[in-house]
Amino acid sequence: MKTELLRRAHAFGALLVAAGTCLAAEEPQAAEQKELNRFLGKWKTSYTILKSKWTPEELKGEATMNFSRVLGDQFVEEQSKHADGKSNRAMYTYAEEKGSYRAWWFGSTGLTHEYTGVWDADKNAFVWQAIRKVDETFTVTSSHEFPSDTTMNWSVLVKGDDGEILYQAKGTARRGKE
Repeated sequence: MKTELLRRAHAFGALLVAAGTCLAAEEPQAAEQKELNRFLGKWKTSYTILKSKWTPEELKGEATMNFSRVLGDQFVEEQSKHADGKSNRAMYTYAEEKGSYRAWWFGSTGLTHEYTGVWDADKNAFVWQAIRKVDETFTVTSSHEFPSDTTMNWSVLVKGDDGEILYQAKGTARRGKE
């Protein structure tokens, strides 16, 4: 019994040494990953949800957003809290094997989206797209534009197969002091 415990302890110790070696050998961030650093920090946003099929009346709102690097700096995580009590989370990364940016968005109402994106250097913006099928097929196009280091303009547009606007929101976020 004692011998078995010692063998397991040695194996666990070897695993920790190997993990430490892997962490020490991390490569610098790729250029595509560095583009995601534009999100990092605490932001306050004001937004408008425009009248559309899914939103019978125009709505205005505010939220705080916190973006940080997680999981070995391979992902940027967004945690947002809205003034109305809703919240959401998102993860952003560059998937080298797919040659594109990827994002996963989760809302406290149960809604989720998985996006594929591109960085448009001329517009200083990420553009994301998701195609969903629930009761009907719809396309979600989202963007984050960075006109300055302290400003982020964002938008979400959802269209049905027939081109009808189902949902549309836009907002401006200001980076706060750390």
